[in-house]
Amino acid sequence: MKEFSYLLEEIYEFPQIIHELIENRNVCIFDIETTGLNRNKDKVILIGYLFFDNKKPVIKQLFAEKQDEELNILQRFNQEINDFDLLITFNGKNFDIPFLQARFDKHTIGHSLQLIDHIDIFKHLKIYSDMLNLKDYKLKSIEKFLRIDRKDTISGKDSVLLYNEYTKCNDEELLNKIMLHNYEDIYHLGKILNIYKHIPVHKNEFATIIIDKNFNDEPIDLNYFVIDIALKDRTLVLRGRSKVLNHIVDQVHHHTAFRFKWVPKEGFFELSYYLNKFNINETKHFYAININSLDFLNNNINIYKDQIVNDNLIISIGNRIKIDSATQLINDTILYLL
Repeated sequence: MKEFSYLLEEIYEFPQIIHELIENRNVCIFDIETTGLNRNKDKVILIGYLFFDNKKPVIKQLFAEKQDEELNILQRFNQEINDFDLLITFNGKNFDIPFLQARFDKHTIGHSLQLIDHIDIFKHLKIYSDMLNLKDYKLKSIEKFLRIDRKDTISGKDSVLLYNEYTKCNDEELLNKIMLHNYEDIYHLGKILNIYKHIPVHKNEFATIIIDKNFNDEPIDLNYFVIDIALKDRTLVLRGRSKVLNHIVDQVHHHTAFRFKWVPKEGFFELSYYLNKFNINETKHFYAININSLDFLNNNINIYKDQIVNDNLIISIGNRIKIDSATQLINDTILYLL
């Protein structure tokens, strides 16, 4: 295993909303390189991460010279990540975190990465895509939009091919190309946070919601990231986390308006609501759920009165979710069920 460390002289200038979120936090901006996309079969070969030491940025890279050194770099990163309480990635919720967690589990490394607060830039770009009007939202496309130039010329796929060659010949030039690609991903991720100057993200979209709840007289502490609330095929979907409890059996609830599944042994829950679509005109629409189907809200209905139109609780305008009504509904539902 090789470990590289670079102390940067450059000072990162962040948008105000990001500055407020990361102030007094131990932040880790990271990206991984793997041998493929299958987290059950492929391996992590390189982890790059940026953090701040006395407000000065530091970049570290952990490189597996051979695939069987995956365990070494995972153990080393696991030691480091305990120091951080906020992760920043680009599409990390869909790829980097699940991949790392699967490899941690494979090697019985005890760490739940999903429990650390997480800003996924890509998730916000998807929500506000209509405001940027880009052909795609790949990392290099965002860099181009922000006029960020790279020295690196290879893709992630190229990096895998070069790695396979490197493991056969240990060519220093191949190594430098692989490392530069990952280094620039990390280095520019800090600069890409300036995309928040171009999209009107509200601070509550970065929030972590914690629901203090007892189940069978035991605290279970369910929590979720607001950014993980999503619309899929006329369904409002949320996948959240809970304390891992091996002695409680799975809980599944089917309701006319929603479905709830909680798997305590794995520490996750999933909640989905069935929505109705209403057209405002030819180009505009909103999604809502009929309040009469949510009988358990009878004693709490006044909280929602400003969000209800003709007995329909408005959940989103177009594909943009109304955070306040969605989080209130989720919290009330979970409290009712458990």
